Amino acid sequence: MDPIPELCELSELERLEAESLAGPVLLYKHSSRCGTSFMAQRELEAYRRQAGDRAPRLVRLDVIEHRALARQIAERYGVRHHSPQLLLLRNARVVWHGSHSEVERGAIAAAVAAHGREQPAKSTV
Repeated sequence: MDPIPELCELSELERLEAESLAGPVLLYKHSSRCGTSFMAQRELEAYRRQAGDRAPRLVRLDVIEHRALARQIAERYGVRHHSPQLLLLRNARVVWHGSHSEVERGAIAAAVAAHGREQPAKSTV
């Protein structure tokens, strides 16, 4: 399995928001100093194996290396920062988030299923 790509810059987050208009995107906030973060990452990897090609795009933010970006994300989406934390983006907004033990393969699958098929509003004109 390929490693989870790293998110390092605000411009990359803006590209992920654009991608979320077409489908769900998962943003995982990880601390290299936290044992719970490593357990959460194992759950994410198990989810990816289970979902296979159906898994949405996933990126990882190292909150120690990119502390300022982690703060910007919390402010941008109005979701209090935790780590580990998983954000599900859809239509350029957070539609689900979980932290600590909530970052679990079953919860991730349920969140993606609930929000993965959402489509932007279509004009009826």
